[in-house]
Amino acid sequence: MLSLDSFSFLRFFFVIIFFLLISLFQVFLQTAYSDVSSGVIIPLYSFPDASWDEVRNIKNANPDVPFLVIINPHNGPGSEYNSYYYSGIKNFQSAEITVIGYVNTEYATKKIVDVFADIDSYKTWYTLDGIFFDEMSNVPGNESYYKNLDDYAKSQGFVLTVGNPGHDTLPSYVGTLDNLLIYENSGLPNFFLLGGWHENYDESNFSILVYGLDSLNQSFVKYAANYVDYIYLTNDHLPNPWDTIPPYFDNLVSTLASTDAQKVMTATAVSPTQIDLSWSAPLYDDISPIPNYQIDVKVGSGSWSTLVANAGTSTSYSHSDLISNTTYNYRISDIKSDNVENDNGVYLPLYTDPGNGNSLSTSWQRVYEAKVANPDVRITVATNPSSGSGSSPRLDYEYGISALRSVGVNVIGYVATNYNNGPITNADVKADIDNWVSWYGDRSLGSGRGITGINLDEMASDNDSNGFNGDNIEWYTSLTDYIKNTKGLSFVQGNPGKDTTEKYIGSVDQIKINEGGSGVPNLDDLFDGWKKNYSINNFAIIPHTVPILDEDYIRESKQYMSDIYIQDDGADGNPWDSVSTHFEKIIEILSEGSNAKGSSFPIIEVVATTHLPPVPSWIKFNAGLWSEDKIDDSKFMQGIKFLQSLGFLKLNESSIDSKIIPPWFKNNALWWSQDLISDSDFISGTEYLISSSIIIP
Repeated sequence: MLSLDSFSFLRFFFVIIFFLLISLFQVFLQTAYSDVSSGVIIPLYSFPDASWDEVRNIKNANPDVPFLVIINPHNGPGSEYNSYYYSGIKNFQSAEITVIGYVNTEYATKKIVDVFADIDSYKTWYTLDGIFFDEMSNVPGNESYYKNLDDYAKSQGFVLTVGNPGHDTLPSYVGTLDNLLIYENSGLPNFFLLGGWHENYDESNFSILVYGLDSLNQSFVKYAANYVDYIYLTNDHLPNPWDTIPPYFDNLVSTLASTDAQKVMTATAVSPTQIDLSWSAPLYDDISPIPNYQIDVKVGSGSWSTLVANAGTSTSYSHSDLISNTTYNYRISDIKSDNVENDNGVYLPLYTDPGNGNSLSTSWQRVYEAKVANPDVRITVATNPSSGSGSSPRLDYEYGISALRSVGVNVIGYVATNYNNGPITNADVKADIDNWVSWYGDRSLGSGRGITGINLDEMASDNDSNGFNGDNIEWYTSLTDYIKNTKGLSFVQGNPGKDTTEKYIGSVDQIKINEGGSGVPNLDDLFDGWKKNYSINNFAIIPHTVPILDEDYIRESKQYMSDIYIQDDGADGNPWDSVSTHFEKIIEILSEGSNAKGSSFPIIEVVATTHLPPVPSWIKFNAGLWSEDKIDDSKFMQGIKFLQSLGFLKLNESSIDSKIIPPWFKNNALWWSQDLISDSDFISGTEYLISSSIIIP
């Protein structure tokens, strides 16, 4: 019969073996995964036809590139089995293409039993590999809904689950499903989206879908492949960009097949006091590499500071004289380059009539002429006939909007939401949106001549989740989805009239975080904290009643936000019924070049932690003496406490004092003193056993 001490020893032995196996398994996973290239995720929302054959043929020509196809018979599995889908799925799978089925979750409002029913239908009719959950919620509180769906799908034999919130999501959703789409929109996403907090997780958690892209940007594909598991780009457009295969699809796949799997930037702790950085830059045009980099550093949760103002053309740097066992965050960005199109633009509310229907008013004419003179500077105008679209279409607005759009000005329509406090209902807002699209959209004014988006004014911004039309975040997210995916517009801006809170990021495309009078906001104060973790594309400011323009302020603001407008008007109570006297000067400054933080090569962040110094030899020597009963427990525990003081053990002091150490633990000390287990094994095992009260009951 085993004694208690013998049983304890065996328990300790198996714990150590378990952790060693886990460590080896993790190393194996990391090594294995680095050899797997990113693949293509293809929403194939068409009846099985020649496009399905094209996908299969290109897969056969590129067998090493993973293919993930989403099928969608009828907004889900449909009402009955279809033999054509069954054959198409089988043909895909015979080519080693993973096939998953579309299921709509209505942002977690769909009854979970109804989602289960769709999953059951796919299981009954088709031999799929997984499930694609569309219209996925990305607000706090619905994580368990999707975890339950994942558990149910896996219980039915499906091996893969993918979710699509249509926008970026929250870290709390990582792991609820196997993979999350963090971008589904027209045009390439800003590079910031791919980095940031996502780098705390394996790239296998993320994918992106891009539509409305006329040509393939190979440098973006190569870059994005370092951060997401699946990528898909198409030239197709709304209302259904997923019913065709782009002409460059084979080139997309071959680009992924040749993509180097290394990270664009790496940080490696090479000693307790040194971290080596290296990076490989994207290209301007798939040919010319981007030079000149700025490196910033942040120690732990501290503030960012510039480490190297200009590293020149070098793509590596060694940061030395560091503190051991300390986490360092690094970010790198391209310094201003005139070879890159400017990412900054002007956004101006133009709440004045456009003219008489045959010619433009003075204000609208100034905007028209400014765009003609500066075609490379983005100009966005928010128009407002009558606190929204008004009661009927107006000829003067048809003419004015069409005129501005003809020279490339983006025009968005004003819609009030009253901070989701009521009495404006969800139906009221959607009716206003419908009017804008019906009266002033492309279908009415001609292709490329209609409004491009909606300005949701009086947007909620505080942490109160409950509003007149339900949860604030969910409501604005649903409105964005309605505007873009149902009505076919490309841009949604929200205006709370003041600063916002982090949780609203992603509910709309851009938020005006300042609409104050009598001065411009302090940029360091406004952008101190969480905003630095997000793309500048999320933010705009429109201060008014500013009689004198500070040109350097405009230049500095370019690194913090994508759109800026400073109005001198405001004394009469309506600052938006004229064009600012500063307007042309602002455009001139914005046309000077890319922003100081770089728009071509984004801010990429990496994290590294310096090593611990070697364990002092006397502690190891004492462990051997203690294992042979040559010193007492208190002498041995002095060494353990000293390890804690050096930062090796993350324990409370009280967990070490005056506890009884089981005799069997001396075996661990003996193995360590004889170099049969490593320092890290002894330390991690000791820390785990103490914190779990296995050594110290």
